[in-house]
Amino acid sequence: MARSKKRRDEQLLNPDGLKHYRRTYSGKELGWGLVILLILLSTAGWVVYRGAHPDPDLFSDKASLLKKGKKIKIYHRPLQRMDGISSGPSHGQAKSQKPKRSAADMMFPEGLVGDGWKRKSATRFSRKNLYEKINGRAGYFLAFGFKQMFFSTLLHPKSGKLIDLELYDMGNGSNALGTYSGELGKGANPKVSPQGISHLRRNAMFVSQGPYYLRAIGSDESKEVKDKLLQVQKLFQAKIKGEPLPWGYGFFIARMAIKPSKISYKPKNAFSFGFAKDVYVGQQGKNTFLFVKAEADPSTAKAMQEKFRQGFMSYGTEVKDPKGMVWVKDRYINTYATALAVNRWVVGIQGAAKWDKAQAAMERMKKAILAMPKAMQERAVPREKSAKPKPRPRKRAKPEPRSVKPSYPTERRTKPAPESKPSRPKPRGYESGIDER
Repeated sequence: MARSKKRRDEQLLNPDGLKHYRRTYSGKELGWGLVILLILLSTAGWVVYRGAHPDPDLFSDKASLLKKGKKIKIYHRPLQRMDGISSGPSHGQAKSQKPKRSAADMMFPEGLVGDGWKRKSATRFSRKNLYEKINGRAGYFLAFGFKQMFFSTLLHPKSGKLIDLELYDMGNGSNALGTYSGELGKGANPKVSPQGISHLRRNAMFVSQGPYYLRAIGSDESKEVKDKLLQVQKLFQAKIKGEPLPWGYGFFIARMAIKPSKISYKPKNAFSFGFAKDVYVGQQGKNTFLFVKAEADPSTAKAMQEKFRQGFMSYGTEVKDPKGMVWVKDRYINTYATALAVNRWVVGIQGAAKWDKAQAAMERMKKAILAMPKAMQERAVPREKSAKPKPRPRKRAKPEPRSVKPSYPTERRTKPAPESKPSRPKPRGYESGIDER
């Protein structure tokens, strides 16, 4: 007995099992329970029966009702074109007039559409919302004077091929070329035309013409996409009004025999110098850079020469060649750099590994500047001088002075001023803050 009692006390659950403490049962509860059970069984039986014996008219099409009934006008949803403009109602309804093209769509030639290709409506991005399209790279375009960008997509519905078109308005040709040259990859082979420069690489095509820079990127490298990219290139070059290459490109290509892919334009902060603006740079070899900059007059060019030398001197030491020209030797990587004013231009070299080759390159640049054609010299002016001056606002005519009435002295008061009401006496000790009671 003691052992069984101990086991009973150690049980975690109900030790009494199914034992209950009701002495009697209710007949009403038993009756209602049977009624509910009967209802559930009858419902289940009805569901099973109806499932086995469905209504014969359930799946009939009732074609006779459609013949006898009245004609009902059915709404047909307008077809959605690729450019986001509704093509209007169909099924014999009146055709809508051709919608007008938006200002953004006018930037893309109509010849892009055809041969199964369609184009989506264009979108314009400004300086404020460019990051929404190319987040992380907007600062690169803004640094080159970005104004606006027009984006559209070419789509071939049958093959599923896509080509994204990005047309950047950079304000002028130098900015467009600077943006273009900054995105040139290794192995690019640009083609120079009288009005611009372009190249095709793998599944992408790049064009710099006039103030515009175009990027067209395809979904793959298929022949169909490449043929379309070449067509896009021809259409844009025919539509966009070009202009001769900036004088810096002409100088390095024609006078120094440097490839277009090795030329870049730095609108500001060239070689990380805050004063170095409007500089053209040509790469010679792996780490040697030649640069040229135009100034307004020889005195300004002389001052700019000293700024470049002082900038290079911040991380190097002064060295003079046999002709007395000042060079700067980098104290860390042992390369040579300098700048020289030639008339109203500044030429220079940075990162040259060998001194004798650097001296020879500087002599070539000096001779090339002196031998520049007159037409190139006229175009080789500072950017601030070549920019068109903004029209001055007209001065408004000053209004005629109004006649001022003579002022008369005010009359003196002869009546005494009304006496002010006596103020309440302040409590004692108010000034000293001491309560004297």
